[in-house]
Order: sequence, then C-alpha cells, then structure tokens
Amino acid sequence: MVIYNTWWTGTHADMGYEQTARLLEIANVGALKWSSPAQSFYEAVLKDFAQRLPIVDNQLCEVVSHMLGATSFVSHPPLAWPEFGLRLWDALQQRRYSDALDLIKKFRIPYYVYFFKAYAYSGSEGHFDKAILEMLGEPIGPPRPPARPLPVELREQIRHMLLEAGVPGVK
Repeated sequence: MVIYNTWWTGTHADMGYEQTARLLEIANVGALKWSSPAQSFYEAVLKDFAQRLPIVDNQLCEVVSHMLGATSFVSHPPLAWPEFGLRLWDALQQRRYSDALDLIKKFRIPYYVYFFKAYAYSGSEGHFDKAILEMLGEPIGPPRPPARPLPVELREQIRHMLLEAGVPGVK
C-alpha cells in the first residue's frame, strides 16, 4: 500500500504527523506520497521516516525533500518536457542542488504560475495539459464541457513561457 496525503482536495482532510506515523506502522505500507499544509510537519515526516520507506515528494519541494531523504517527486512539468524531469532528477541525485534550483526557477515555477491561471479560468488541469500538448505538435482534442477552453491571450502567454524555458518543439 502507498499512503497518500491529499489535503488540498475539497475536504481539506490532512492526516497530519501523528496519524501519518500510525498509518506507517501498518505492515503492508510500502511507500508514502507526501504533502502537508504545514511545512514543519512536511519536513518532520521526511526526517523521521525517510530511512524506513520510500517517500515521494508531492509538495513541490524537490530540493529540500531530496536533502531530507525523499526518493522521488511528483510534478506536472515533465509531462510537457520529459527531459526537464530527467535533468532535475539527475541534479538531485548528484547533489547539485544549485543546478536543481536553477532548473526549478527556469521552468517549474513559471509552469505552475500558468497552470494555476489556466485552472482558475477553466476549472480543470486538463485544459492546460491539452494546450501544451497542442503547442508541442501533439493535439489531443478539445476540452470536455463544462470546462471552457483557454483564451487565446492565455494560450499565447503559456507558449511564450515554454519558449523562454527552452522547451523543444514548441509550435
């Protein structure tokens, strides 16, 4: 089993440190996909449990989580640019944390700025992903109602962000 703390859903049900610690005592738990609304609890779980089982960073704190023992991370930007994810992971594994931060500043941070703008407009993550795939020459069809397609101006801002980051193949 993988324990997954998804506190940002509509329920805002955060397991917190104590409940997470109790769940990790279950024999069949093999990993933790971890995020927390409190950075101190996020870091404490990594510090206290990373030696016991694999922890997947789901907090967008790739550098800190790696330094504290996380074994992987979850992030949307590699969907648009797989090489980015590989470069970031390589920098983390080589403990080149300054290089990792440079990659994050170059692509991950701007990516999520537009991700959340698109989400606020359309009510869906899919519209952002579909727009990017189309810009990369991989059209996968229009978004499903009731969410609405992204406006041309926002799509152009996203395209500019991809070009600024150096994402290859942007149309």
